[in-house]
Amino acid sequence: MSVPILGLKTVSEMNMHEHWHSRLKRSKHQKSTVSLVLRGTVTHMMLSLAPLRVTMTRIAPSVGLDSDNMVSSQKYVRDAIAESLGVNDKDPRVEWVVNQEKGPWGIRIRIEAR
Repeated sequence: MSVPILGLKTVSEMNMHEHWHSRLKRSKHQKSTVSLVLRGTVTHMMLSLAPLRVTMTRIAPSVGLDSDNMVSSQKYVRDAIAESLGVNDKDPRVEWVVNQEKGPWGIRIRIEAR
């Protein structure tokens, strides 16, 4: 299952040196956007298909993030997806994959049985 590309700008949370309120505002925006899009599409019943693979593709004008920063950039997106699935993001039934590609800012989410 794929959802439409979300027009979110994600950044490496490890490299951001900012006021805590800016980070909180970004996390709330990302989580609420992902949750809203997944509502009605992703259900707790998807876990009956477990194990699942969730692929999050960060789309940005530059693909300059290394692997640990790519994972960091998807933190709040991953948290929202896990919440929509009704699991903790460390649940072994869900495999998390993070990719990146060049293009206008966005996130592509794909959830499938593995």
